[in-house]
Amino acid sequence: MSTQPISSPKLAPDLAGFADPVSCSSEDQPQTDATQQDQSQEVEEAERKTVTSKTEPAALACVPGGDYDYVIGSPDEHFEGIFVRGDVNLVAGLSGSGKSTLLIKWLAEERKEIPILDRPTFGLPYIVCLEDRSQRSFRRTLRRLGISETDIPVRRIDSKLPLAQWLEITIRTEKVRPAIVFIEGLDLALAKHKDMDEVSTVMRQLGGIAEHHHIAIIGSVGCPKLKKNEDYDSLRSKVIGSTAWGRKAETIILLSREKDTDKTTTMYVLYRHRAVEVISLQFEDGHFVVAPPEATASGSKTDNEDLLTAWSRTKTGGLPEPTFKLLLTWDGLLPATCWTGWSPESCFT
Repeated sequence: MSTQPISSPKLAPDLAGFADPVSCSSEDQPQTDATQQDQSQEVEEAERKTVTSKTEPAALACVPGGDYDYVIGSPDEHFEGIFVRGDVNLVAGLSGSGKSTLLIKWLAEERKEIPILDRPTFGLPYIVCLEDRSQRSFRRTLRRLGISETDIPVRRIDSKLPLAQWLEITIRTEKVRPAIVFIEGLDLALAKHKDMDEVSTVMRQLGGIAEHHHIAIIGSVGCPKLKKNEDYDSLRSKVIGSTAWGRKAETIILLSREKDTDKTTTMYVLYRHRAVEVISLQFEDGHFVVAPPEATASGSKTDNEDLLTAWSRTKTGGLPEPTFKLLLTWDGLLPATCWTGWSPESCFT
């Protein structure tokens, strides 16, 4: 993927009419789930009627939206949702950790308004953009997940164009403007994913596109391999390459397991304005499901050990091994009410 400098950090030079994202912002008021769903349906219907056949894709008007619009909604008024619309979000993990498996399944369920993690979804249109895998490899993943190829709108990234320029053109030529864009292998689309200037520029360009179209851009990225007993102090720093990835992304989901043979995968949900959420997943019938408490308790040690280490650095005294879920706050590691509705005490043995 070419990453030559673009004259503006928010758009490619030949894409005239790309509005200033600031002008697209609505008032800073929370939107209800119904409002977000209605807006998405209105945009879909309007754009079905205005598909252009011009060679040069016409510029699209900005999509108004709220500051609290998510792909996966909040379970209550005190909880932040997952994957912010109008921003760039990441899913990180080592190769083979299940990033695409998790996201593709979630997107297919979200389109049908199937709840995810017992939280609402809104039937938002999406596209999947491939960078790091072949079409055949992707079809094998779909077959394993039991998803028809015709149900997943897949686009192959053109490496001859800068990523932001290609994405803007692609969005303009879609029959229905997507509300979600999943870029598989976002880090591989950059020539220098460790270079702060390059990562910052690309993330800024993608952020401008996301804000203009009120899209949740979700990119999958790798994590560096570490030697035993090595680790990072910050979970956001586990994203491969430059620290700009973690600093510029909104929601980050980090998938991790200590060994490839582990039965459970630890999923960290790193919010901007809430404590870290930790959920244990297990592989079942070709896809991830939330692991029951006993699966985590009886299985091998997971990356919850990392959180326990963080606790030991900031607090004195012991903390029992978690069986299901912990929340990490800026003041240390504290138990919190599990999303299943359990009391805090029941999250620990």
